[in-house]
Amino acid sequence: MREEKSAKPDCIRLSYIVSDTGIGMSPEFMATMYQPFSRQIDSRVNSIQGTGLGLAITKQMVDLLGGTIDCQSEQGKGTTFTVVLDIPVADRQRDDMKLDPIDVLIVDDDEILLQTAADILASLGASVETAQSGLEALGMVKHRHLSGRDYGVVIVDWKMSEIDGVETIRRIRAEVDENIPILLISAYDWSDIEDRTKAAGANGFVSKPLFRSTLYDKINELIGKESVSQEPEDDYSDLQGLHILVAEDNDINWEIISAMLSMFGITTEWVENGRLCVERMRAAAEGSYELIFMDIQMPEMNGLDATRAIRKLENPWAASIPIVAMTADAFSENVTECLDAGMNGHIAKPVDIKLVIKEIRRIKEGKGKS
Repeated sequence: MREEKSAKPDCIRLSYIVSDTGIGMSPEFMATMYQPFSRQIDSRVNSIQGTGLGLAITKQMVDLLGGTIDCQSEQGKGTTFTVVLDIPVADRQRDDMKLDPIDVLIVDDDEILLQTAADILASLGASVETAQSGLEALGMVKHRHLSGRDYGVVIVDWKMSEIDGVETIRRIRAEVDENIPILLISAYDWSDIEDRTKAAGANGFVSKPLFRSTLYDKINELIGKESVSQEPEDDYSDLQGLHILVAEDNDINWEIISAMLSMFGITTEWVENGRLCVERMRAAAEGSYELIFMDIQMPEMNGLDATRAIRKLENPWAASIPIVAMTADAFSENVTECLDAGMNGHIAKPVDIKLVIKEIRRIKEGKGKS
């Protein structure tokens, strides 16, 4: 990733470049690669499961953000994707972040990511040493310990060759020191490895990609020092654990809203039309869902008819569940039609995640007062 000045006022330009040295793509496939269910046909990948939705979803999300995506590919040599986004600068900037003098060891077998992390830590004022494997790190930690100069923090990547990050942490604890603060970093879901990592002796976890502010706050937390300033961002803890039913006939739209909501700790289930939504609610146990996001234009039974049917269910909980319309028609008469059918709110397509979160909170607050 690189950051540049943007031609748009009050924005910065972020460019994300992802390259591989794989099979590449043919010009014929590249002409249609953003269409749903498109996959490059090749005997080397035909056995790998996939829906062919990844590029289509990525393209739609980039379009929603007003960005561009470019692809350069040659068969047999690999592919490079470049995504460019103009992102508004935050309204508030946090104070200059500098750590107290501290020695940090960063461990990662990816040389580029290792150097990037080292540069971030150095910019925070840390004295940084690097290791490209768990075994190398173990030797460096032992040497430091024997000389009475323990690292202030050790940061270890999970996925590494020879021994992975969890095993590296376990061996540091067993063979060197039980007290050195150790962070595990990973691009994967923390829940998949949380128990193993805590049992091995990790003191915390940081998700990739690594951000300067995140490392600053996490290291200060580990060494028992309060950060000078906290990142000016919303607290989304009130949304953690919510479960929402999404009625949407377009699988790409479903994938997008599901992915967006998952970033806030919200889980979702999908039904493909209004009829299935009514059937799901008729059979659902009380409290199964916090609310329903209901597309209006769907086959078999549209969102308006589905809402009317749900409002007539015998189960009082199911009949009164909050329902929010999702439609590309944002004219006042369409909104009125949704409300008249028994819906509780309306969100225009393409969805703006900030408005979605605002609507969820409005409904939660209303339920709390009822």
